[in-house]
Amino acid sequence: MPQTNYAALVRAVTIKNTSRKVLKLQVLDGLPRIVCYGIANLFLKKLSRTIEAWMRVENLGNNVPYYKVNVDPIDRPQVVHIKGGNFFMGFIR
Repeated sequence: MPQTNYAALVRAVTIKNTSRKVLKLQVLDGLPRIVCYGIANLFLKKLSRTIEAWMRVENLGNNVPYYKVNVDPIDRPQVVHIKGGNFFMGFIR
């Protein structure tokens, strides 16, 4: 998003009725997959069902879910905490 201090993907969809008939529409739109911050591509491709157990969703009460993992799931002796996360918000204007 231009002029913001964070990265975002924005998609605007406009539906225009070009016929003379009045149309009543129901539209369903959504993401095919939400990826938590800190998840390596290896886990998404090879261990996608396993990595789901590590993922958390917070902030549901405010209708802006925050997707994150608490620690890096890579197998190593030290625990590496992940502080970041991703969120998704949809709206109609």
